[in-house]
Amino acid sequence: LSREIGRPDLAHEVLREAQYNNPFNYEAPLEDARLYLKEKRTAEALRAMDVALAFWPGGKSPEAPETREDKAALLLYRGLLNEADGHTDRAIESYRALLGLSPGRPVIQERLDHLEKGGQPSVLATRLWRDTLLEQDKQGVTCRDEAHAEHDGHDHP
Repeated sequence: LSREIGRPDLAHEVLREAQYNNPFNYEAPLEDARLYLKEKRTAEALRAMDVALAFWPGGKSPEAPETREDKAALLLYRGLLNEADGHTDRAIESYRALLGLSPGRPVIQERLDHLEKGGQPSVLATRLWRDTLLEQDKQGVTCRDEAHAEHDGHDHP
């Protein structure tokens, strides 16, 4: 609805209805967060991510690859948004949780190392989450291939 007919308001409404009909499911707030990010409504995106994380795994197996990848996406976006807002401690917490869930993400490890040392990563957080969203739109789905995720110098969820 948002992309095809330019009506993000309708997309948000459908996602709210989906959440109402599927309480404690994390997927609707995850998609709502992505939509808010595309609209550059970062405060709403962060709230939706927190809701999604609170409901995760939402009745699904927490060991299922897709369920774990969704949580990794939430942690990545939450880290980037907190970093962009200057909440370095919250960003560090999200990146640590992400690496605990999904080790082997050298770009995130490097980003975490910079932040823990009081430095600034070379790629701005805002650019990284916007590039990730653009890449997902091109693919039409979430990029779940770690080798592909690093092709352009950053991790995708």
